[in-house]
Amino acid sequence: MAFVMQPDAMTAAFKTAGYDDVNFSDVVLARRDDDKTWEIVIDRGGRLKASISYRTGRPKETSVDVLGRKALVLAEKNTLITVLFSLQDPGELPDVLAAIEEAVNARDQTPGDSESPGV
Repeated sequence: MAFVMQPDAMTAAFKTAGYDDVNFSDVVLARRDDDKTWEIVIDRGGRLKASISYRTGRPKETSVDVLGRKALVLAEKNTLITVLFSLQDPGELPDVLAAIEEAVNARDQTPGDSESPGV
């Protein structure tokens, strides 16, 4: 059985999970900003890509002269986590969103190298 978009149910799942910006066109794009930036894209075939990024340290500040004024330059270190998954049914979305959030938050709790494999 082919994946079929269900805009109302999928929007409700995203809203319940705290996503404040949900758009449907050829793909679904949902975005949430808290201490991390969460972007979820789902295409018409049910292929989901989640990109979660967040700052992992304090920015280093310098300034440069631009047209006689100071421009602030920030060097920031960020972590980017990408999750790929194939939905078989839009009804799976709430569980998938919860699992992604749980995995990302568990990764934050794991001490050690930030380059370690596995989310």
